[in-house]
Amino acid sequence: MIQVRTLGTAEVHVGSHRIAPDSAMLFALALFLSVSAGQRVQRSRLLDLLWPDASDEPRRHALRQLLYRLRRDGFPLSLDGDELLVSEDTVESDVRRVLESSWPDEASRQEVDDSAHFLPGYHPAVSEFYREWIDELRSRVSAQHRRALLKEIEAGRRDGRWHDVDASPGGAWRAIL
Repeated sequence: MIQVRTLGTAEVHVGSHRIAPDSAMLFALALFLSVSAGQRVQRSRLLDLLWPDASDEPRRHALRQLLYRLRRDGFPLSLDGDELLVSEDTVESDVRRVLESSWPDEASRQEVDDSAHFLPGYHPAVSEFYREWIDELRSRVSAQHRRALLKEIEAGRRDGRWHDVDASPGGAWRAIL
């Protein structure tokens, strides 16, 4: 089982092993594969994402080494030629939950508050392509956070709970109204 924690922290747990951003490439690969669970990922996509400027043999070797480390630690990864797959049912991820279309309607107040802090302090020193992927992921989480926050504010107004509206996380409602 893989547990991905990105709200308020940045870590991936595989069994008893914790992968943190200080293991830059391992964390980047584990995070990408976990978020992509259920989708087949081409090795070439990973090579271009993590080592776009490196020559072919060294980057292939680096990917093999990282995949070996993940699998050794219990990361449930299926390899099929040039494709990799992490089964959706082996990943418990707070970010995957936030990205579900129904999340803004179903999120608790605490979940909405937590979603304001996606991968805090994580500024990967990987490739530009990877940073663009992280930025796009941050944008998607932020959009979901705003949707959920607006629902909370709307419900507070409708029900006359002005204190709840004023107590929205960090007064964030002021920035979006």
